[in-house]
Amino acid sequence: MGRLMTRSFLLVTGIIEILTGLVLLLLPNSPLALLPGIAQPTVEAHLLARLTGAALLAIGVTCALVQVDTSGASWRGVVVGALIWER
Repeated sequence: MGRLMTRSFLLVTGIIEILTGLVLLLLPNSPLALLPGIAQPTVEAHLLARLTGAALLAIGVTCALVQVDTSGASWRGVVVGALIWER
């Protein structure tokens, strides 16, 4: 994969993960309402949605910020991690 494609992949991944994470953190009822079989989300479901949102937000920020330095081993690690996460 070329550097430009990899940077584009990380940018798109970062934006999608950040937006999804923010929705889960700030409005957990909206995505939970889309799940079949859940009429009224429980407190545990809200907690799990918010924890997932925080994790997605962290992954998104990491993917978005790693584009500044594309020469180190950390960049390679984030790319491999993002590819595994997206599969």
